[in-house]
Amino acid sequence: GSGTVKLGNLSLAAKLWCSMACVVLLLVMTVAISGKRGADTMTQQNMVTSQRIAQISETARWAGLTETNVARLMASLVSTDPAIDALYKEQIPAGIAEMTRIRKTIEAMNLSAPSRDILAQIGEQGQAVLASSAKAQAARAAGDQSAVAKELVDTFLPAAARYSKSLQALADLQMQEMESVRVEFAEQREANLNFARGMVLLLVVLLIAGAYFLIKEIQKPLLDAIGVAEAIGGGDLTVQIDTSRGDEFGQMMRAITNMQQQLVRLVSDVRHGTDGLANVSEEIAAGNNDLSTRTEQTAANLEETASSMQELTSNVRQSADSAKQANQLAASAAQ
Repeated sequence: GSGTVKLGNLSLAAKLWCSMACVVLLLVMTVAISGKRGADTMTQQNMVTSQRIAQISETARWAGLTETNVARLMASLVSTDPAIDALYKEQIPAGIAEMTRIRKTIEAMNLSAPSRDILAQIGEQGQAVLASSAKAQAARAAGDQSAVAKELVDTFLPAAARYSKSLQALADLQMQEMESVRVEFAEQREANLNFARGMVLLLVVLLIAGAYFLIKEIQKPLLDAIGVAEAIGGGDLTVQIDTSRGDEFGQMMRAITNMQQQLVRLVSDVRHGTDGLANVSEEIAAGNNDLSTRTEQTAANLEETASSMQELTSNVRQSADSAKQANQLAASAAQ
């Protein structure tokens, strides 16, 4: 359309500046996109890592509180010392409450399906531990220490072991997931690096392609101009010249066209002058021939005149001799 800008109409400086602008734009885009991808990956990694660390930390506290509370329950159940009861009277419920709070905190986190399955299993096992603990406390309150010991050995300790084992399984799973997250983000960082490499490679390819087309865009009109100049230098003033370009090469071709037209006019003028000179030469030659003829005729006339003069001189001389003789005769007669 009328609004389309042809590449050939752009000046050489505009082409070079456009090429530079494209390179800078692609470079800025590469840096910006790669930087954003890297920043997004880092932000996501920090967020996920902090969540994983919080899960692992809470699970570790939970496991520690479990061991502590199991030891406290064991001590309070097997001991008949009132001081032990007084010591653990508030600590054991507080420990259980803190463990419940930790469990709810972990459940509110972004957990995987296996982690939630283990948490559900821990909840059931925790209920079994608490039920066995309540049964042992009831037997102790009844003064039946043998029943307490039997409950502890047969039910409480195995239930607490299963509970602790499930907590350890949860901690191990969280560590495995943490390692998976680390590997995943390492792969993302490698993908970001590969993306940046690909963008740089694309930029290099585009630079090479742009340089190739720019060189062709400069080289072709130069070769055309050289061909036209050589043709004109060889005497061909009828060579066709393309002046459709709007850049400096178009200006150069228009200047060559103007030079061609001036040379055509100059040659035409010289030709006309040569033709006129030939006509004058022919006229001069004809005049020379006429002059030569006239000169020959004049020479012949002069020869005739000279002959007549000699004849006249001879006649005059004869007349003088005759007059002299007449005078002599007249003189003799007078005597």
